[in-house]
Amino acid sequence: VRNNWVYQNQHPNSKGVINQALLATSEFQQIDAEPATQTESQHMNTTWSPPLVGFTKINCEASFLAKTRIRAYATLVRNCENRLMNGASASIIVPSPLAANASIIMRAYRMALEEAYHLVIIESDSKELIKFLVQGPTTIIREIKFIQLDIWAYANQLPAIKYSYAKRECNTTTHVVAK
Repeated sequence: VRNNWVYQNQHPNSKGVINQALLATSEFQQIDAEPATQTESQHMNTTWSPPLVGFTKINCEASFLAKTRIRAYATLVRNCENRLMNGASASIIVPSPLAANASIIMRAYRMALEEAYHLVIIESDSKELIKFLVQGPTTIIREIKFIQLDIWAYANQLPAIKYSYAKRECNTTTHVVAK
């Protein structure tokens, strides 16, 4: 999607993006998951894990092209039964990867409110941003100050939010859509 938009001037099609995500999800479900490897007595999960029962998980992913500052992003929404409920993909111009990831999470909040998802888990491979979200609105990061204000405004409107960090390997489908 991103390549078509950047190199062939074709604007993203929401239905096409969701169909692409469904195909990728189907492919991943057919492949046997590789077992988690043990490193320094720590088990690392290498597959997507469903949210808690009753929760909706919004996976956020971005792909950054430094020379143009264009960031393609994708969000995929799934329920505890791994059913794809919604998704979005687009390109935005931002100053940095951190600003892009914050923008994507802000859009995930907006999507949760628009679709009336009440119990939400936001998952991202941006460890710094997830850490910031877990800490709450006590810390201001100058680079993303205005995005932060929007994030906290949206967060205050949702009854229950949890945050989850996932390595990129655990978020493969969303990463493919973001590219």
